[in-house]
Amino acid sequence: MEKVWPFLYSVCRNALAAGGILPGMTRPLTSALLTAAILIALMVLGGCRDSADSTSTGLDAVPTLDRVDPSGLPELAAGYTGWRQLNAEPIADDPEVPHGGRKDVFVSVDEEDGAYPDGALVVKRGSQGDDPAGLVSVMLKVVNGNPQHGDWIFREYVRPRPDAAYTVLAENEACWSCHDGAGDTDWVFTKADG
Repeated sequence: MEKVWPFLYSVCRNALAAGGILPGMTRPLTSALLTAAILIALMVLGGCRDSADSTSTGLDAVPTLDRVDPSGLPELAAGYTGWRQLNAEPIADDPEVPHGGRKDVFVSVDEEDGAYPDGALVVKRGSQGDDPAGLVSVMLKVVNGNPQHGDWIFREYVRPRPDAAYTVLAENEACWSCHDGAGDTDWVFTKADG
């Protein structure tokens, strides 16, 4: 689309400078036709964004963890503590497993026939020292996003203190070896209590 604007500008400038698109065409009529052509081009090209662009408003937009809010967490995970919590009680600290500290796990949607649907998010919040949410791990399910690992995209965020922004600690490959052990449960270890 970036290449269209210089072309349209050039056509408009040349047509107006020449006095019209066709011989005998008045300047106001030329201007009106060019304006209509530009509006049509904008409507047509506006829907032709790359479907991988998460800012696209098209129905085929692919969700992504790359757009983050001011806290440093993915925009898609905004409000996760209001989602369904899988564990009724906090998961106790176990130094033998990743994501140390006490943990809570939230899901954006429920499982369907033992698997999460496309677009599902699983967010694990873990304590780090005195910060009850010092570590946040996010799993996003995207069709064909990662077929060898259930189509899940993995990313883990940490912050040094409660008033700091999160930064990415690990993603995908760093998570696979552990989550491969949960392949039979759609790569999610925590099942809903009750």
